[in-house]
Amino acid sequence: MKRTVKMIALVATLLMATSSFAMMSLTDTSTVIGGGTFKPSTKVKLTSTATSSAYSAISGHEQGDKEFGTNNVDPKIYAKAKAKGVAATDCNTEAFDFSTWTSQ
Repeated sequence: MKRTVKMIALVATLLMATSSFAMMSLTDTSTVIGGGTFKPSTKVKLTSTATSSAYSAISGHEQGDKEFGTNNVDPKIYAKAKAKGVAATDCNTEAFDFSTWTSQ
């Protein structure tokens, strides 16, 4: 979970630096972020959406039974059960609603 939290924080922070709406989805491919190469672990999906003033991010391992998310409104990490073999939920809005998720 610590690695997931760090990944969410990294991508969310970097997306906040952009001045326009952006959704980023990282899976098994690497990408350059801030001059360094970043690649999530195999079968980990991380999506994040941000504007210049807001962000939300969700991450989960395909073979895991939980996914984790956060946003700029509340510093908590939220968790939700998911089926094994299913990718994590897409974070398709910077104001993702975590009200049905459990805070950690």
